[in-house]
Amino acid sequence: MDNRYLLVAVTAMSPIDEELVSIPLGLALGLPAWHVALLSLAFNYLPVAVISLLFKFGEKNARLMAWLTKLRSRRLQKLLDKHGIAAVILVTLLTGVYITTASLELAGMNRAKIHLGVICGLVFYCVLLTFLSIAGIRLLR
Repeated sequence: MDNRYLLVAVTAMSPIDEELVSIPLGLALGLPAWHVALLSLAFNYLPVAVISLLFKFGEKNARLMAWLTKLRSRRLQKLLDKHGIAAVILVTLLTGVYITTASLELAGMNRAKIHLGVICGLVFYCVLLTFLSIAGIRLLR
């Protein structure tokens, strides 16, 4: 495997960099745009699945669930129910997948909605960053 692909994948999974760095980095390294976009998207989504899986396993612990239930805010749940996936898309773009997934899991939002919203946000962000990065690279040449 080409080390450039590995670098893009690891950067996309990083809680600090995510797609904001992995896409321009992959394009600057000379990788094909669609490879970079798909690789960044897939590896940026991977932490979402892992975090949700950890919360799913945590649900089996009664004491942990009682504590989490105390933390949940009814106002936040009403807000999430009202705005749903649109709120998840916006929050994903602003805070990243780690904070979004953990926060929404703590809030008790439906996992399917979390995953759908995060994927939609990542696809939008991925396409936008890919086109902006290509345009920026062409301007610099």
